[in-house]
Amino acid sequence: MHNTFFTDCQTGTFEQFVAAQAALGTNTGNPLASFLLGLPAAAGRLSGYTAGDYSDMTHSYYVHDSLRVTPRLTLNLGLRWDYAGPMINSFGSSTFMYETGQFLWDIKNPVTGAPANIRRGVVAPDYHSYQPRLGVAYTLTPKTVVRAAYGIFSDAFGAVGQDEKSNHGNWPFSLSQTLGSLNTGLPSAFIANPFPGPPVATSTPLGLAQGMNFDTSSSRTGYVHEWNFSVQRQLTPSMMLEASYVGSHGLKLPSQIIDNVAADPGTDAYQNRQKWSSFPPYVENNYHENSSKYDGLSVKLDKRTSHNLTVLVDFTWQKVMDNMDSIGTGVSQAFPADNADPTRFNMGQFWGDAGFDLEKIFNVSYTYDIPCRTSNKLANAALAHWSLSGYVGADSGAPYFVFIDDDNENIGSVGRLDEFPNLVGDPNAISPRTANEWFNTAAYQMPAYGTVGNANRHALFSDPLVNRNSAFTKKWSFGEARSVEFRAEFFNLLNQSTFAPPQSLTNDANFGVVNQTRQNGRQIQFGLKLHF
Repeated sequence: MHNTFFTDCQTGTFEQFVAAQAALGTNTGNPLASFLLGLPAAAGRLSGYTAGDYSDMTHSYYVHDSLRVTPRLTLNLGLRWDYAGPMINSFGSSTFMYETGQFLWDIKNPVTGAPANIRRGVVAPDYHSYQPRLGVAYTLTPKTVVRAAYGIFSDAFGAVGQDEKSNHGNWPFSLSQTLGSLNTGLPSAFIANPFPGPPVATSTPLGLAQGMNFDTSSSRTGYVHEWNFSVQRQLTPSMMLEASYVGSHGLKLPSQIIDNVAADPGTDAYQNRQKWSSFPPYVENNYHENSSKYDGLSVKLDKRTSHNLTVLVDFTWQKVMDNMDSIGTGVSQAFPADNADPTRFNMGQFWGDAGFDLEKIFNVSYTYDIPCRTSNKLANAALAHWSLSGYVGADSGAPYFVFIDDDNENIGSVGRLDEFPNLVGDPNAISPRTANEWFNTAAYQMPAYGTVGNANRHALFSDPLVNRNSAFTKKWSFGEARSVEFRAEFFNLLNQSTFAPPQSLTNDANFGVVNQTRQNGRQIQFGLKLHF
C-alpha cells in the first residue's frame, strides 16, 4: 500500500491554566480563577511553515494452511510479516534527540543552509515484525470441541500513522516556543501574550511543537502476544454453551511522553535538574516502552432460532493493565479534554488498571417472533407477524484516576497531567456517598512542593451500569419477496441513570463531585422500511 497523509494541526499552540495561580493555600485554587485572572501556567506557540505532507510504502506477506491431521484434530498454521516504511515529510522533518542533545533535520536547513544530518523520515526502518500464528481444534466427543490458539500481532501500521505524523512544525521549518512553570511567584506572563516578544527566526531552536523519538532502543515496532483456550458443548440441537479464557501481553507499545523534564523533583529552578537545561520540556511521540496485560474468562450461552426464539447470553470477568491506553490513560470520564502522559522517569507510576477496565460485563440479547395467527386476513394484518427483541447490558463500573493538575514536583510542564498526590487513607471509606463527595477525598493530600506523590495510577470505580433496550417490529408482506416493516425502538427503556466518574483532580474545587451520568435518558424512535 502507498499511503499519503497531510496535516497542519498546530498542536504546539496552547495556554494552560491550573489551580496554583489562584491558590492561597493547599487545595484552595481554581483553574477557572487562574483563567479569569489571565495567568497561564504554561504556553506554547508556532509560527512559520507548520504543515506535514507525508507518504510511505507498507508491505505485508503471509502464508497460512489448515491441516486436517486426524478426523478429530485440525491445525491452523501461519506466519505473517509486516513492514511499514518511515513516513517521509516532503516539507522536511526535524526533532530533538534527548539521548545526545542534538537537533536533527532530514533536508537542507532553510535557516542555516546546513545539509541534512539524519536520514529521510528520521526513524530507522524496523524489519522484525514476524508474527507466527497457531490454532488447534480437537473434537472430544460429537458434541464437545476444544479450541486453542496463539499468535503475535504487530502494530506496524498503527504506530507509523499515529506517531510519525507529529514531527512537523518544528525548527528550522517553523518556530516553536514553549514556556512552562509560569507565574509561580509574582505574575509575569499574561493571557493576551505570555511570551516576552514576537517570534523571531533564530539560528538555534527554542523548543519543539512535538518531538519524535527515534532512538533505536525505544522505537522498535510494538507487538502483542495473544492466546486463548475454549471448550464448546452442544446442549441441544439449537443451543451451545462455551467457556473460554483469553490472554494477551503487549510489549514495545507506542505512546507520548513528556520529555526533557527534570529527572528528580526539587524546589530550585527545574532547569538546574534537566539533562538539557537550555531546551524546554516537550511532548515526545513514538516512544515504544509501554506494555499491557489482559486476562479474561467468559461464559456464553447461544440459542439459535427455535420455537420462534433466539437468545445470546454472555458474562465476562476480566482485568486489563497498562501504562497508557486509548482513552487518555483513563484520566476520568469527567475530564475528556485532559491528557495524561508519563515522563521517561515515572513510567512505573503509570502502571495500573486501563481506562477501559470494565472488570465484569454481562449481556443478554434476544429476539422472539410472537406466534399469533388467525384465519382472518384482516385480523392478521393487525395481530400477526410481530416480533419482540431486546438487549440488557450491565457492568461493574468504569475506572477513574486521581491526578494533580499542576507541576507540583517542579520538574517542568507542557500542560499535560503527569503527577500524583499522596494516598493517606482509604478512598472508599465514605458513608454516605453523595454526588458532592463520591469518594473519601481526605484520602488524598497534595505532596509538599518539590516532592513526588505516592498514589500512582491506581483505579477507583464508578457505579455499576444497567441498560435495557427494546424493539417491537411488525411486517406486512405483499408479493413473493416484498414487505413493509414498522419498527418501534426504545433505548434505555426504563429511563435509568447511572453516575459517571467524579471530578478527580486533587487541586480542583470540584474534587470528588459527580456532574455527569454514564447513560443518556430514554430515547424512542419509529421507522418504516420497504423491502423489495
